[in-house]
Amino acid sequence: MPIWQNSDGLTVKLGAVEGQAGRSGEYRTLTATRVVEVAINLADVTSATQTILDYNAGLDKGALIEKVEVETVVAVTGTNATLNLGLVRTDTTTVYDADGLGTAAALTQTAMAAVGTVLTYIKGTSNAGALVGTILANNGILVADYDTAAFTAGRINVRITYSFPL
Repeated sequence: MPIWQNSDGLTVKLGAVEGQAGRSGEYRTLTATRVVEVAINLADVTSATQTILDYNAGLDKGALIEKVEVETVVAVTGTNATLNLGLVRTDTTTVYDADGLGTAAALTQTAMAAVGTVLTYIKGTSNAGALVGTILANNGILVADYDTAAFTAGRINVRITYSFPL
């Protein structure tokens, strides 16, 4: 297996996986707000179990998730395909909240189909994940899975805006 946890709890990558470029990045704004952005090729989400999007794309304990945006950059296709966005703990096996950032009820193939579509979820928004508007109690790594059916094509960018309240 090219990825495993050592006795210190650190993720160790071997072989071709070690050299893979990440699909995410983090940047700060001119305020205390930060943004993690990850590019997702929906055809890569090939399982109804959580797929780690990028081992470097995570959120730290104490982060207040303010907003989640999903932008379509390549047309999304797939019959009845729906997406969940969430977190697993840093041990990569314990699910923190599989749909805590975005739920399948909102992230459907139809809602994300057209290029340029931006779906925004804040606390109180219909179908926002349970972690939106809350302070994280644990560190987490971004994951995705699907409900109902797999996507056949499409790329999206997911931006998670967060801060650390004083």
